[in-house]
This record gives sequence, structure tokens and C-alpha cells, in this order.
Amino acid sequence: MNDGMFPKENRQEGYLNDRDRILLAEAGITLAKTSLDAIYENQFNIYRTLTIPEEKLFLSYSSSDKEGKSIRPSIMIKKLKRIFPKLTEKSDVVSKTYEITNEKATFGEALQVYQEYLEGNEIEEKWKEILCYFYQEKKKSFSKAISGANYTNQAEQISLENIQRMYGTNLKTTISRLENYRKCPFSFHMTYGLKLKENDNFQMTTIDTGSFMHEVIDTFFQTLDEQERNLKEITEEEITQIVNKIIDELLQTSRYYIFSSSAKFRMMTRRLKKVVLQSMNYIVYSLKYSDFEAIRT
Repeated sequence: MNDGMFPKENRQEGYLNDRDRILLAEAGITLAKTSLDAIYENQFNIYRTLTIPEEKLFLSYSSSDKEGKSIRPSIMIKKLKRIFPKLTEKSDVVSKTYEITNEKATFGEALQVYQEYLEGNEIEEKWKEILCYFYQEKKKSFSKAISGANYTNQAEQISLENIQRMYGTNLKTTISRLENYRKCPFSFHMTYGLKLKENDNFQMTTIDTGSFMHEVIDTFFQTLDEQERNLKEITEEEITQIVNKIIDELLQTSRYYIFSSSAKFRMMTRRLKKVVLQSMNYIVYSLKYSDFEAIRT
């Protein structure tokens, strides 16, 4: 139950606004509901949802989205608190509740309980028994995991030798680099000292497919020009043969290696091949039955 999700916002009226819909309704033409009707229907659905449970009703909302940005609870939460003053609200953000479920999940929970124990907090007896269990039965993995709890990430001062290895004895720089250092020395060190860069994502992008299609089309017309073929006399079967040959040759080159690097990309390439072939047929068809004459490609 977050703001904008429950109740759901209805901002788009569509091509026709509420006034248009009312006028058409008066003329006997029924269209989609107006914004006011949608609000009434939404309120009714909320009432029906909240009154269906016979014994218990659990309402929950998120404090942040998947990107970590804070989001507000629904206005319905405030309304319900006013209606039921004794309503209690629990949060696993402020006060974490640890649960014992399967072994894998409980292992992670036990590590967090152990961290709280190191911080001087009291832990329940059942968790002491669970910690003993993992220490005895999963000693190797558990000992390795809890060793990280005692680790402190304290940055050490860079030695003069390492500084000289990264930057040299004579600093060669530019105005823009000095400005970057002024803004953020840490960023300067990461960029120009350690020379860190973002990893290239091994994926097929729209630019890749667009470049591939354009190259196939350009090569197709170059092939016709080299063979001195008349565009208006070429058959659909010949188009298919030429296009397939061009695509197979391009896929052998290094710049289009990604198109055949995995089963997923090969499947996408087969689909792309159909699209290119269909597009090529449309282009040739439009040139065949038009007054345009291709002089040179």
C-alpha cells in the first residue's frame, strides 16, 4: 500500500477528456468511464478489498523502491490509523525479526544474529543453539563466514612508492584533470591513478542491429552494381540468395562476433535475418513499381 499504487493514480484521460465523454453519453454514445467514475469505482474496490477478510487483514508497504529511493505509504494507511487508533505498526527495517526456516536461509540469519552478539546485544537461547549447530556441523563454512564479521575496512595511507608507480615522478596533467581533482580527489585517483573503467556489457543493442541492417542493405546494392544487375528484373528468390550470402559473410567478421556468440544471440540473429530480408523485399518492390531509377549506389 504505497502512494500512487493503492489507490492507483488515474492521470491519463485519453484522447477524449471528461467533458467530451459526458457530452457523448448525453447523446447516447457510451464510452469508457470518466475520471470521476473511475475514482468512485476505485473507492468501492478499496472498500470491498478491506471488508472481505473474516479474521485477519495484513497491510504492508515499502519504505523504498528497488533503486533505494524512499517512497511514501498510501494515504489509506493514515485513514485507517485515524479510524483505528489502537492499530499497531511493525517494521523489519527499524527492528529486524529473525526467522528460522530452511537451513540455507537460517544460515544467513544466524550470521546477522552473531553480528548483533558481537555488538553487545542479547540474543535468544534458540539462536545460541543454532549458532552451536552451525559451528559443529558447518564448521568450515561458518568459520569462514564469521571471520568477515571481525574485518574492519580501514583505509591505509598509500606509500610513496605506489604513488610514484601510478603517477610517476613528474606529474603530467591538464586543466580539466586538475578541475576534476578539485571537485573530487577520490574520483581523480580512481580514474587517473588506478585507471578504473566500467566493464563493457556483452549484449546486443539497438545500435548493433541497426548498423547490421544498414550494412546488409548497402552491400546488397553494391553487389547489384558490381554484377551490373537491373534492380527491376531481380526476382524474390535472387534477393533471398544475395541477402543470405551477405549476412553469412558479415557474421564471420569480428565486429559482428556477438551475433553468433551464444544460443540466445543466434536465435535473435535468425529473427533479425527475417526482418532484414523482409525489409529488403519491400525496398526492391517499391523501386520496381515506381518511376524512380537507381543510377548508382
